[in-house]
Amino acid sequence: MRGVWANEHELVENTASTPRPELQFAKASLNHEGNFEISFIPLRPDRFAGLPDPDEFYRLKMTKTIFYRLMQLCKQHNIFPIFAQQTGAPDDEVMRYARQIGYTVVDMSLNLDEDDGYKYRLRPYDMHPNQRAHRYYKDHLLPTVRHGLAQQLQITKVP
Repeated sequence: MRGVWANEHELVENTASTPRPELQFAKASLNHEGNFEISFIPLRPDRFAGLPDPDEFYRLKMTKTIFYRLMQLCKQHNIFPIFAQQTGAPDDEVMRYARQIGYTVVDMSLNLDEDDGYKYRLRPYDMHPNQRAHRYYKDHLLPTVRHGLAQQLQITKVP
């Protein structure tokens, strides 16, 4: 939320206008019964300026809840779920949890740092991946997608 506030604050300062109430962001939370729910919150920087970010325990709990709910949706609709990891350690707690509940995790991490990552970025000061990086992502992700589709076809094939 602090990042959302910072972006909107910058936008407001640059345009010299007030926050636009039509802008919203999704907020995931657990209700009093412990059930997952999503609500949409108006983007009002003044409301978030003094609020602390949720602690690590809460962020991890919500992340796991989101992954679990997405997995349930995938199962309901016969979707082969793939988690394409672009950053982070392949053995961190979220990755382990995703594998544990049935995601196929593809590590397609790419170094985009300033020392060696320049060759994968659009410009020297733009961290977005360029064509070379997208080719790398495709080469790491496509075999898993093809394998998953082949498995799904075998499962749904009528004898």
